[in-house]
Amino acid sequence: MSRSSPPAAAAGPVGAAGQAKPLHETSAQSCVHPAELAAISVAGRIQALRSAPNGLTEAEAARRRLAHGDNEPAPPRRSRPLRTLLAQLTHTLALLLWLGAGLAFAAGAPELGFAIIAVVVLNGVFAFLQEHRAEQVVSSLMRRVAVRARVVRVSVERRVPARELVPGDVVRLAAGEIVPADCILLGADSLSIDLSMLTGETAPVDRDAAPIAPPGRGAEELALPSLLPSGASVVTGAGEALVFATGAESAAGKIALLLEQGGREGSLLERQVAQLSRVTAVIAVIAGAATLVLAQAFHRVGPLGALTFAIGVIVALVPEGLLPTLSVSLAIGAQRMAARGAPVRRLSAVEVVGSVTTICTDKTGTLTQNALSVRGFTPLRGAPPDAEQAARLTAALCSNARPAPAGGDYEGDPVDVALARWAASGGVDLAEARARWPRIADTAFDARRRYMAVTCAAGGATRDFVKGAPEAVVALTGAPAPAGLDEAVVSAAERGERVLLLAVREAGGPLTCLGNFATIVAAIEEGRAIKQNIRRFVSYVFTSNVAELVPFLLYIFFPIPLPLAIVQVLAIDLGTDVLPALALGVEAASPAALRVPPEPPRKPILTRELALRTFFLYGAVEALLGVAAYFGSYWAHGWRPFNALEPFRALEREAATMTFVGIVSGQIGCLFAQRDGPLRKRLAFWSNPWVAAGLSIEVALAIALLYVPGLNRMFAMAPVGSAWLLWLPGGAAAMVLVDALRRVVLARGPTSVAVAAGSGEVP
Repeated sequence: MSRSSPPAAAAGPVGAAGQAKPLHETSAQSCVHPAELAAISVAGRIQALRSAPNGLTEAEAARRRLAHGDNEPAPPRRSRPLRTLLAQLTHTLALLLWLGAGLAFAAGAPELGFAIIAVVVLNGVFAFLQEHRAEQVVSSLMRRVAVRARVVRVSVERRVPARELVPGDVVRLAAGEIVPADCILLGADSLSIDLSMLTGETAPVDRDAAPIAPPGRGAEELALPSLLPSGASVVTGAGEALVFATGAESAAGKIALLLEQGGREGSLLERQVAQLSRVTAVIAVIAGAATLVLAQAFHRVGPLGALTFAIGVIVALVPEGLLPTLSVSLAIGAQRMAARGAPVRRLSAVEVVGSVTTICTDKTGTLTQNALSVRGFTPLRGAPPDAEQAARLTAALCSNARPAPAGGDYEGDPVDVALARWAASGGVDLAEARARWPRIADTAFDARRRYMAVTCAAGGATRDFVKGAPEAVVALTGAPAPAGLDEAVVSAAERGERVLLLAVREAGGPLTCLGNFATIVAAIEEGRAIKQNIRRFVSYVFTSNVAELVPFLLYIFFPIPLPLAIVQVLAIDLGTDVLPALALGVEAASPAALRVPPEPPRKPILTRELALRTFFLYGAVEALLGVAAYFGSYWAHGWRPFNALEPFRALEREAATMTFVGIVSGQIGCLFAQRDGPLRKRLAFWSNPWVAAGLSIEVALAIALLYVPGLNRMFAMAPVGSAWLLWLPGGAAAMVLVDALRRVVLARGPTSVAVAAGSGEVP
């Protein structure tokens, strides 16, 4: 490693043994400016920070850590649990339900009032706990990906968490590593860093330890050639540097402080959900007020009775299960994205990734950094028969990946790590291969050369191993591109993948190309899937709201008993609906998710096409199933159309129970109708185990509400003959059939793909 030659320096804080002296009350972070450090020699930098060439002692590091604190950004503002809980109890839909509870008490129906209060409280507590759990998941993820640093203390290199670094620590860096604190270089070998986190510029920037002319304190710090700001990543080469600022005083700490001081604006998804809630609330209040007037006009009921029915309409139109289902769906989506290498800090940001319309990236694959994997190997025509195994050996040797300290994985440059994993998957032991073929020379990768080459020796013979951009490696061969290379590159580019070419050369022989590796990031696919899933369960929830409203309208305009009790509405919205809606919220990405253009980020959740399908198809069919079951119950006991229902008053609860059964049957069918793909796939459970679980619990809960003594009375249910339970599969089949006919019509239309993409499904 090249290092600037230290000039003769006066004895200062560095003692005879080369150990650093204590800082005591002096703050190195406050008294040394980066511009001043850049202008002095390596020895001067060590002296200015009261360090030593062989690093600090553990005792001195402990003293400095006590004085300066951990090398972490300023701690975020503490969340206030009570305020968060109150927010969950006072949003638009919750306030509407509080109003309904108050009206229920005013109407002399305390049981209904307490039931609605229980709904609001349970919803609020559930959403609060889910948000808290999401924060814990994010914290856990951030701890898992916390930066570790290689620090030298008393000539011994150790790997420690970056938070333990202090000013004056000597750290070592190599390609693929993150700069753990603000540092000034002591030495560098072909070192370049990525400053995109700080500047947005993805092109690597060369760094060198040589001192420069004094630039003055007003100089741009990031332009100093010997400065390594915290958060930057090493692209090529290696270096040794001296920490001069940590924690809130570092570049990353200052950015974190600015972000923390800024106000938290609601995300686009949060604003869309809030708008949807407000619209729903307005419609519910208007409908409730209209019911209050119409019930008295058509049924000659008193104000209190009419008020009870108005409450029923309001409750029927409020999607009580929407917000908790949304929270759970986003939390699960966040976990799935984290598992695929794309953790998010805020749940509401999960679906934003799917709305990406333009990706700005350089050729080095910024978006795939730290999430690379080998997708496949294509041997070139004319390559030797053992080309793939030779390529795996090349991947192991022409790489600076290192085994992770904990074992089982590798660390270093993301490309090198991906290659090391691929080599290991083919039986190549990294340590054994490097011991058998020790490296005697290398050419580090940089953005100009676009290749890396190593020379290894074994048994008295040498061999060169090369990896890099195809055109750069081909240029090294001095021959035309091998047959099949252009086709492989074009094919990979069409799939959005990145291609590397591997080559090997025996001593004195020609460089032989072996064969694309390719890599791809799946975060956008997950984001689009989550946006589609939100639309699926929003449609599912509002479908049942339509079916719940129709019985109240029938009661107002026709001389019939109330076909659906208010507590039965709650049993649907917060009982049978919840888990199936959640199952739709975790559906896998559609095969066509990446084959359609990205939608505008401001496109509403409930699009026009989806609203029409929800309210006038699914909702109408489900309402029809409920009403048919209601009148079918009377029919079975001798009632005929246009006859009065007064003689059958004893059957009112049983008939209302059948309305509940009919609506649940429609929801079962709607669960399958909301899914993607051909009919066989929509009816299958293997792609999403949550569907089977949600369906099973929905049916089991519906049966329990009908037949468990006490529970059925609480929800105004009555046991019905077991034959009536056949309505569940029959009604579900009817809903699936209607949806299948809709898809046939759509598939024959010229705009079928556009309509499907706009509504979040594939016909």
